[in-house]
Amino acid sequence: MQVLVGKLARLAKGARWVFHILSHSYDQIALALASNYRMLHRHSTQFKTLISCIKKNQMGRTKVSQESGRLVAFALKQASQLVHRSKSKYEILDLLREDIEFFRRALQKDSDVPWASPLAHVIPRTPIGIPFGDACLTGCGGYCTELKFWWHITLPQEIVQRTLIHLADDSAGDLISINALEFVTVIINYCATLSIISGSDLFEDDPFPVILCKTDNTSALSWINHRCKGSLLGRALGRLLVGLLMDSPLGINATWINTHDNEVADGLSRFKSNSDNVSNDHPTFDYSLLQQKYEKTLSGCRLWLPSSRLISLIYTVLTTRQSPPLKELRNFKPSDLGKLTT
Repeated sequence: MQVLVGKLARLAKGARWVFHILSHSYDQIALALASNYRMLHRHSTQFKTLISCIKKNQMGRTKVSQESGRLVAFALKQASQLVHRSKSKYEILDLLREDIEFFRRALQKDSDVPWASPLAHVIPRTPIGIPFGDACLTGCGGYCTELKFWWHITLPQEIVQRTLIHLADDSAGDLISINALEFVTVIINYCATLSIISGSDLFEDDPFPVILCKTDNTSALSWINHRCKGSLLGRALGRLLVGLLMDSPLGINATWINTHDNEVADGLSRFKSNSDNVSNDHPTFDYSLLQQKYEKTLSGCRLWLPSSRLISLIYTVLTTRQSPPLKELRNFKPSDLGKLTT
């Protein structure tokens, strides 16, 4: 398994989307190595002797002699080899099995999965736009002054009922965290940008542009730039992003912004409907109020509306913690993601 993941990680240097799918593999390897360590610590005299030697030569010493240093290095190497070369077998989890099957199909000669990324998406570049985004437990919003768009969605009650407003914790496995909603905000900003540049001739001289998304959530930042390690929902959203990235000419990077400097996006995410009835399935909004309040920032920007297909897909991932097949995601065209209002 380690050999497979090592080779896939090398491929990921060229195809950046691969990193978002390797999370389950890294986690299962870590669990297996931890189990190997516990098993060896209980049953292997050789292993316990090596660990005792390491502790004896390191404990309470600010300086270690050259001989002790060599002894510790040797013991560490031997102990590590025992852990990593254990013949113990472990059951492959369903999520990891799904990933392995995907990679097996993707590596076939007749597969149309792209195993490369444009060089323009790998090297540091000036972004064509810097979208800002924010989320709260009742809504999300974002904008980009360079590309002259802004957007806002109010979350339906089926989503809100599963946030910290109504649930104390995730003990039942139903909680939709603020981290996930912040990640969704970045994904929607990406979709908005992709749909806008695909319908414009302003970027014909740059076939592989990149954007730099601003977020005040450190988990969402990590999930965009690297991968999600611990959250099942975060992983599902990561796979959704992978499906969008695979054949896309648009690259994405993210950076952190202080919450106090993210005032406009925060205001967009918390914008209330005209009705006080939270159960209203079709709320109405007076967006002119937003444009007046943030006129200095949003002047010249147009409202971008995410498509019902995209929103339905995102809500399904949030409520089921499962991402749709990558084949389905790759069938999305930029025009399927949403559109600017006139």
